[in-house]
Amino acid sequence: MAAGLAVGVALALLVPVWIASLLAPAGTTFAGFLLNPIDGFSYLAKMRQGLDGSWSFRLPYAPEPGAGAFLFPYYLLLGHLARLLGADLLVILYAARTLAAIVMFLAIYRFLEEFIADRAARWFAYALCLVGAGWGWLGIPFEFVASDLSIPETTPFLSAYANAHFPLATACLLIAGMGVLGEQPGRPRWIVASLVAGAVLTLVLPFVLLPAVAVLLIGILVIAVQERRAGAASSVLRRLLSLGVFLAGSAPWAIYDVWLLWTRPDLAAWNAQNQTPSPALGAYSLGFAPLLLLSAIAVVANREQRRVVYLLLAWVLVQSALLYSPLALQRRLSLGLFVPLAALAALGLAAIPRTRWRRILTILALASAIPSNLIVIAAGLGGVARAEPLMVQSANESCALAWLAENADPGSLVLAGETAGNRIPAFANVRVVYGHPFETPHASEELAQVERLFAATSDLALALPVLESRGVDLVYYGPEERALGPASWPEELPAACTCGRVIIARVRTP
Repeated sequence: MAAGLAVGVALALLVPVWIASLLAPAGTTFAGFLLNPIDGFSYLAKMRQGLDGSWSFRLPYAPEPGAGAFLFPYYLLLGHLARLLGADLLVILYAARTLAAIVMFLAIYRFLEEFIADRAARWFAYALCLVGAGWGWLGIPFEFVASDLSIPETTPFLSAYANAHFPLATACLLIAGMGVLGEQPGRPRWIVASLVAGAVLTLVLPFVLLPAVAVLLIGILVIAVQERRAGAASSVLRRLLSLGVFLAGSAPWAIYDVWLLWTRPDLAAWNAQNQTPSPALGAYSLGFAPLLLLSAIAVVANREQRRVVYLLLAWVLVQSALLYSPLALQRRLSLGLFVPLAALAALGLAAIPRTRWRRILTILALASAIPSNLIVIAAGLGGVARAEPLMVQSANESCALAWLAENADPGSLVLAGETAGNRIPAFANVRVVYGHPFETPHASEELAQVERLFAATSDLALALPVLESRGVDLVYYGPEERALGPASWPEELPAACTCGRVIIARVRTP
């Protein structure tokens, strides 16, 4: 039943994509992403490098791509699969997202099975993880944005809805938790599972290694104290062995990533911009509200499961503290936190006597945890219906992107506006001057220059020296670029492709 629900929810997450394809207004098509399209196209840009046969990643959103590096191997692999299968990149991406969501939901159920003995409580927690969020919907009338509406990492549902790597990384984190903190540490199957989880986690989403190691170390300490107080045989050595195996699987890739950032200034500049600070504490409090309230009951009233309650509470406290640590990726460290909180909430519910009021509370808790997810989905579909540029593309834009894919020389540098620049490397093996707020080194400076060229440079004689000094090969000139200012110099360049109001002009003759 757990597997069936996992498959069902993962497939249901594809329904909004199908609806979006029907909602796109006449003359436009759905661009492919309902949540965080800027990052979505960056995933396709990485996959395209694999599609072209590369296992070495180069910055697609940079005038200088730098030397290749073994980064983002998950998306490079998906690109290779697309090439082998002859499939569209977007189809492969959504297939990977669906499979990763299934794996995550199954890992969640197995995690809950490991730590929650009561069947009813376990299924309540699983239901929360399948479709639940927090009470962020209550903040909308007050224009208050809670974490469950804005940070996909905070709920399994939105993690599965956002991309293909969040759910896979969550599964690895939970598998490591079971292997190290579960009932059978040191068993061969858990040793293997811990090794694989460490390797896959670091290859897919390396920064999650930090919360993983932190919660596992503190969890081992909590268990050691509990065993000592109970006079039970110590399992610490076996747990440390499992943790060591997890670290052995992750260490080679983690060391390589750190070495790259130390020795590659281009990658260091790109990484320095990857700032995702946590919102105010109230945003998390409302985003996790129903879980926090029920978890408090577990801590205060659940006397039968004290060992598990304290272990899960330690996990939650350690990971929550990291959300406000002096690190650049604060809010991203919330990945997976929902699951131990949901387990604690279920133990809190189990501490309430089995009466009609408990049944009512169960229904209310589940029902109130669903609207935030529906609001996120509706917001994306509304953007498609309104033909927001990030959500749809016109027939002329599609025509120009197809021309780039078929005719642009590999590695060509394209000057384009913010939205087009984000999209172009996903469709063609080219680079752009600016295309992503994190993945374009010195992004603010590059974006400012792009906007100056289109907005403040009046004639070709002024623009051409800048274009040539930057090594620009092609200029993409569409509605977005025209709207930046009155400059018409792109139309004075030799046109390589004309698709209605979208022109692709050559700066250098071939």
